Amino acid sequence: MGTIRSALRTTIRQILRDETSGDYEWEDDELNTYIAIINREVSAASPKIVRDTETFTTTDGSRELDISDIAAALINGPHSVIKVEYPTGNYPKTFKNVGVVDNETIEIKCTASPGDADELYLFYESVHTLTDSASTLNIAEEEALILGVAAKAAKGWARDHMDGINTAGSRAPADVYTWAEREQGYYREKLAALSPWKTIQSYPM
Repeated sequence: MGTIRSALRTTIRQILRDETSGDYEWEDDELNTYIAIINREVSAASPKIVRDTETFTTTDGSRELDISDIAAALINGPHSVIKVEYPTGNYPKTFKNVGVVDNETIEIKCTASPGDADELYLFYESVHTLTDSASTLNIAEEEALILGVAAKAAKGWARDHMDGINTAGSRAPADVYTWAEREQGYYREKLAALSPWKTIQSYPM
């Protein structure tokens, strides 16, 4: 399991120099919002791969499969579905390619029409789990997320204070904005490094 959200939030506060409890510049809820946004960006570059073994069965004579139940979990809509294992229970495993019919439907690329209520397993790319009790992020993904959240939070703060009187002591909005821009550049570099080279695997029909 990766580092949970509350621990990542602590690291982000250290980077932002916002560690005085009771006098935070960014409340937990605000940082959690930034974390959720950046987690989706990190997940788009390096998604969680899910093997769903419980949700799906076939309909007699139809190669189409309704995926509306998992629509919210898919990082890039139906294009996030990688493959299906069908039929199940074989060794080596039997995989099939899929095609997109619409936003809630895919088609199994198989020669023989499936039977009624045949079991199949779906493999798809999803947003990483990141809560105060669980995380599926690896170390490289966490590093990118921390940079991205710190930069986004700092840039938002700088924009909010740019036209006002500086009452934040050493936090000069223009300096904070410049720092955030630089950190955001490092974040983009890490994000690009996370993106794997994707090859399209062709399976027998």
